[in-house]
Amino acid sequence: MASDEFEYDVAVSFAGEDRRTAERFAELLKAEGVSVFYDFWNKADLWGRNLYPQLAEVYSKKARFCVMFLSAAYAKKAWPRHEMEAAQTRAFRENEAYILPVRIDDTAIPGISETVAYLDLRRETIEEVAKIAVEKLRTAGPPCGQDGAQVQPPAAATAVVPARRVGKLELKKQFTDQDRDQFLDDAFEIVARFFQDTLAGLESESPGFLGKFKSVNANHFTSVIYRDGKNVAQCGIRLGGLGRIFTNQIVYSSDPNATNSMNEWISVADDGEELYLKSGGMSNMMSSQQTDRLTPHAAAELFWGILTRQLQR
Repeated sequence: MASDEFEYDVAVSFAGEDRRTAERFAELLKAEGVSVFYDFWNKADLWGRNLYPQLAEVYSKKARFCVMFLSAAYAKKAWPRHEMEAAQTRAFRENEAYILPVRIDDTAIPGISETVAYLDLRRETIEEVAKIAVEKLRTAGPPCGQDGAQVQPPAAATAVVPARRVGKLELKKQFTDQDRDQFLDDAFEIVARFFQDTLAGLESESPGFLGKFKSVNANHFTSVIYRDGKNVAQCGIRLGGLGRIFTNQIVYSSDPNATNSMNEWISVADDGEELYLKSGGMSNMMSSQQTDRLTPHAAAELFWGILTRQLQR
C-alpha cells in the first residue's frame, strides 16, 4: 500500500515492555497488505548501522503515519523518546495528522498534547485498533512530500469501500457458533498477553513486587505476584468453562491449578450487530452495567483487578 513517496505506510513506536502488543498490531496490518516498519522485521537493514540517525530518518521521513503505543514504560525509555522527537519534527513540518497515539495507560507523555485524539487499548482491542488504522490509511488524503506538494498514492490506498445498504430494513446479523468460538479464542489470547506483559513489567513499575506467568497449556495459564519473595496473589485463567454445565467461557479461579472451580467468568454475547463479552457478575469490583459489555482488553483488566484487589487493602 505504501506510496512512491514513503517506504512504509506505518512506523510503529513503542517501549520494549509493550512489544507483544506492538508486534500483534504490526502483524494485523501486514495481513491487510500494509507496509509496516517494525524493528524486528528490519534487523538485517539495521544491523551495523548507527541507529540514532537511522531511526530518526524512519520516523521523520519514511512513513505515512507513525503509530505510538503510549505507556508508563514509553515515557521512561530513551529510544521511544528519540523516535517521538523525530516524529514530532515531521508533524510540525507538515502540519497534519501524522502521529497516531494509542494509549495503554494514562501516563502523561511530554510532547503529546492531551487534546490530540487517541485510541485507548482499555476500550478497544488491538484488532479494532488495527482495523481503524487500515481505514485511516484508505481514507486519508494524498500525503505531503518533503517539498510540501501533494503526492497521489496508488488507488488501493484511497479506495473507500461503500457502506452495505439494505434499504430501510435494519437486519440483525446472525452469528454462528464458529464466530462465537473464534471471538472467545481471540479474547483469551488477548487476556493471556495482557497478564504476561503486565506481570513482566511489575518489578520495574512496583519495586518489591515480582510477577510470574506460566502457560499450563494452550487453554490455561497461571499468574503469581510475589512481594519480597512471598506469594501475595495468585490465580488461574482457563478457556472452556466448567465441566459440562458451563461451557464456552473464560474462567477465573483463585486456585491457579483448579479445573473445576471459578470465582468469575466471561462469556460471549451479541446485540445483533457485533459480538462482545459479559461477565458472570460474581465479582463486585465493577457495576453490573460495566460488566455487561466488555472488550477483551476490558475483560483482562477485570480479571487483573480481581487478582490485585487484595493488595489494595
